[in-house]
Amino acid sequence: MKEKSVCSILEHTATDGKSYQTLFYNLDAILSVGYRVNSSNATKFRQWANKVLKSYLIKGYTINQQMKEQQLANLKRAGQKKKTLW
Repeated sequence: MKEKSVCSILEHTATDGKSYQTLFYNLDAILSVGYRVNSSNATKFRQWANKVLKSYLIKGYTINQQMKEQQLANLKRAGQKKKTLW
């Protein structure tokens, strides 16, 4: 994989007020490398990644924002229809 195709440089402001440029890697690239490499570090990465993913799923951190907004819009429409019926 070519680094330019799987990462980007983003600037963010830290708590000290300074701006820093940081490399952010594509999630697919991180997972591909982590699951293909066979070393003790790769094994630790896989264990950590699986633990984090499991935790996120159990605690409900992963939310489909678009679906949430659509469901809210549907609920509002249903409430409006109910008002017109009464």
